[in-house]
Amino acid sequence: SREHAMLSCKPAGEERVGDRLAVVYTTSRSTAESKADSRLWIDKASGLLLRQEEDLSAGENNTVHRSVRFEYGNVVAPKLPD
Repeated sequence: SREHAMLSCKPAGEERVGDRLAVVYTTSRSTAESKADSRLWIDKASGLLLRQEEDLSAGENNTVHRSVRFEYGNVVAPKLPD
């Protein structure tokens, strides 16, 4: 069913997540069996995902709402061998 899925991703403006300015995108995926609508908040300065809201549905009475917030702190790249 993924082969025939309808997909979209569109910019939806800018919003603050805490003290960070984020670009908001809306996404939609629809197959014969399921539908997923999401909003993604991408940090404008770093490009990191800050927040995600998603509504998933499969059938008439099977719907899930998921909300995730990402916080980054003390993140450093691993030291590579010389």
